[in-house]
Amino acid sequence: MKGSRSVPNFKRRHLSKLFSLFQSHRTLHAATVTDYLQVTSDDLESERKGIDFNALFKSCTKLQQHGDVSFAWWTFHHLPNKDVYTWNSMAFAYVSHGRFREALGCFNQFFTTSGLRPDFYTFPPVVKACRDLLDGKKIHCLVLKLGFERDVFVAASLVHMYSRFGLVGDAKKLFDDLPARDRGSWNAMISGYCQNGNAAEALDVADEMRLEGVKMDAITVASVLPVCAQVGDILSGKLIHLYVIKHGLEFELFVSNALINMYAKFGSLGQAQKVFGQMVVRDIVSWNSIIAAYEQNNNPVTARLFFHKMQQARVQPDLLTLVSLASIVAQLNDNRNGRSIHGFVMRKGWFMEYIIIGNAVVDIDNPKSRDMGKHSTSLFPCGSIAARDENSWTSY
Repeated sequence: MKGSRSVPNFKRRHLSKLFSLFQSHRTLHAATVTDYLQVTSDDLESERKGIDFNALFKSCTKLQQHGDVSFAWWTFHHLPNKDVYTWNSMAFAYVSHGRFREALGCFNQFFTTSGLRPDFYTFPPVVKACRDLLDGKKIHCLVLKLGFERDVFVAASLVHMYSRFGLVGDAKKLFDDLPARDRGSWNAMISGYCQNGNAAEALDVADEMRLEGVKMDAITVASVLPVCAQVGDILSGKLIHLYVIKHGLEFELFVSNALINMYAKFGSLGQAQKVFGQMVVRDIVSWNSIIAAYEQNNNPVTARLFFHKMQQARVQPDLLTLVSLASIVAQLNDNRNGRSIHGFVMRKGWFMEYIIIGNAVVDIDNPKSRDMGKHSTSLFPCGSIAARDENSWTSY
């Protein structure tokens, strides 16, 4: 009979190995189970009592960053008794993979069917999953109803949410109403002002944070440095750089990238290069930042030199690299490399997707700014840009 069917020996052995692999935190894609083993819920029914699904689910949610959430959901679905932790973990897994609709659906199912009460770990990922303001306000009302509005983690997530929707005034009111504010709350408010172009207010909050004795971390620094450049406050930028060195934050990748960008905005290329040279690890953002620093400060020769160093380091260029490189070859009147960039962008298909790269290549071929011979090539990019803006047409 179907109900008495047991898992075949070879499948049982594979399952046992699967579970031990998950317990030891090794990556395994859900397709291994669904496509290769072809194990169904009926197969497992007779073995259910011998499987610790709670332990397996915890392992799945720890491993979900290495793949998709299919196996985590499959295990979650088979849990006989779900507690708040498992519901929270499933919602978090969805949010981590950008599956926001599923995250909200998971929360709704949890709240309406489980009979369990959410805790303060429930709301931050759910708030992050809200893609429209109405959903966010509904979650906020629920937070108020359940009395979680004074929790610093929940409040910080709400500050982020309202800032994301441009309601920085509502975010500030939430922030001011907090009885106690941790570093995460301060960072959320500073970031909110930065995202909405309120540079002066962001610096004011950073000063207030310092006066209250809350130390800046790497996230704070990376948020405030661009603001210093935006308002032209190089003194504050340098003081923050000293703070970074004093507190050992200079080895944080995104802090170093932010320092390079800040010094570039002030034209302090020596300082930017010094920061770049001291970096232990560099990513594509680091290379783009130092290349753009020289390109934007009318030093295309050095910018091109750093591009060659980037190639030697076997770092693949991205869209922003090509935008800078297009400007470099235009400044250098470099016809040969200009055609190479043109061909590379064509092969990538970026003309059709990105106005900015189309405009950059049009500028390479534009005889108004430089004499590159035949003009027919530049006509093709402009005609190929799917969505043309004013710059695309005025480049002619």
